[in-house]
Amino acid sequence: MSIADLATFLKRNVDEYLLADLESLIRLNPAPGRTAGAAGYPLLVSTFAGIELLGGLVSSSPFDRNAGAKRFAEFWIDYMYRGNANRAAAGPVLYQLARHGLAHAFVVKGNLEVVKGEPRLHLVTTGKGAISVDAVQLAIDFRTAYESQVKPNVISGTPLAKTMADRHAEMASEYGKQAAELLPILKLPLESAASSQVAPNAVQSGINTSSPAFMQTIIKSTP
Repeated sequence: MSIADLATFLKRNVDEYLLADLESLIRLNPAPGRTAGAAGYPLLVSTFAGIELLGGLVSSSPFDRNAGAKRFAEFWIDYMYRGNANRAAAGPVLYQLARHGLAHAFVVKGNLEVVKGEPRLHLVTTGKGAISVDAVQLAIDFRTAYESQVKPNVISGTPLAKTMADRHAEMASEYGKQAAELLPILKLPLESAASSQVAPNAVQSGINTSSPAFMQTIIKSTP
């Protein structure tokens, strides 16, 4: 695939889906009468997925869908927290504690606190001895790294962009093979005429091209 194909993929999957979804999650507040339920965990795990995606694309190693932890660590260390040794070293550990726990069981492992809209509590040890992560600040740091260090290379067609295009092609091939094996197993009924009618106010998940600037509103609440 070409750098143009890569640019199209990033625009669709990162700019129009992932970043828009992160913005939507950031804006959520708990329901009336509740102190939790502001989507802090979904915000965190979605950002982790984005870090893993970009780590796979910028890597100099061929794409390997079983090497997600390594690719995550590379992007976290080299692009997001380069120059901050303590925060850089925290990434691989948090991947094991937060990403695995949330993705598989919707729990974080150990004395790990996830907050939302409290940047002073991002990647610090609290007075109570807990490790704290601010899901909003992590999303901001992720977007900053993407927009300042990844997109400019794609636009300019640098050697990194060529590497990313190669990784994108490998990723598409690998996932395409996997889908080709699994999709035929599904024996779902054809949609009916009634079910094919789209509700007038339906919104395709992740697409919100008319939304305000990303992350202008920071919501202080619990996950």
